[in-house]
Amino acid sequence: SLKKALDIVTLYKNNDIKIAVTYGNLGESLLKLGKYDEAINYLNHAMDIYIRDEVKDFHYGATLSAMGEATYRTGDYRLAAICYENALKELEINVGKTSFYDITMENLNKVYEKLNIGREEFLANEDVIYEHWYRANKVHMKGMDLCREYYEEYGIPMIKENFPEYENRIAVGLVGDGSECYGFDDEYSVDHDFGPGFIMWLDKEDYRKIGNALMEAYEKLPKYYRGYRRITTKEGKKRVGVCQIGEFYSRYIDREDAPNREEEWLALDEVRVAAATNGQVFRDDLGKFSAIREKLLAYYPDRVWKLKM
Repeated sequence: SLKKALDIVTLYKNNDIKIAVTYGNLGESLLKLGKYDEAINYLNHAMDIYIRDEVKDFHYGATLSAMGEATYRTGDYRLAAICYENALKELEINVGKTSFYDITMENLNKVYEKLNIGREEFLANEDVIYEHWYRANKVHMKGMDLCREYYEEYGIPMIKENFPEYENRIAVGLVGDGSECYGFDDEYSVDHDFGPGFIMWLDKEDYRKIGNALMEAYEKLPKYYRGYRRITTKEGKKRVGVCQIGEFYSRYIDREDAPNREEEWLALDEVRVAAATNGQVFRDDLGKFSAIREKLLAYYPDRVWKLKM
């Protein structure tokens, strides 16, 4: 069965497209059986792979067309139109205007009849880039969960395969600026500096040895994940990637370690301390990053706290 085929192809590395094709075939089969919600689930998995992959073929257009039918059947006509429009683009690029292209166009026209709108008018008012239609069909995922799962799926294998001798020396997590680090992100806060990503913290010596190479490996990770692509502004360009531990803390509290004396604690900016201690640390075997974090989280000395109050 197709589900058995999926179990087999997922065992092999660098087999993403075959996995996507299998997901797509499963979705199309469930679609024919009238199991529309289940079909959409499998088609979403296929699209997650197709969107991040740079090489497209006929199967991509076929999956888009199947998603168009599935969303049409569930009554989401706007999303169905976006899917079919993108399917037409991909089919024309990869196989030309064949009979399948004509069938897709007929289905699209039926959707516009349901929407009671002309094609030109719809396209003039809709952003039909691939990310848009996919994101429109996704339930918002909390940024911290998104980043942790991205790290677990792609970050862990990348570190293990490329930097095995440093695997237990690299601290990983997501801390700092951004609503997702505070847990305040929602569907309205994903337009910038949001998306899959994580920080890898190194001590000075390790940063000197592998900092650049680690960043190069990080930048090769998939840009799309679960329907999200990180949109980075100038202000947010250092929120993810590779960072030296002391440099990270200096960025927020103007020092490489937690304060020792009361006057040093008194000089801290509360907002920046909050940014330096929010979020989550996914892994820190070495413990150097977390040791500073724990000192800050232990809170102000009693006298300093009273003075700040």
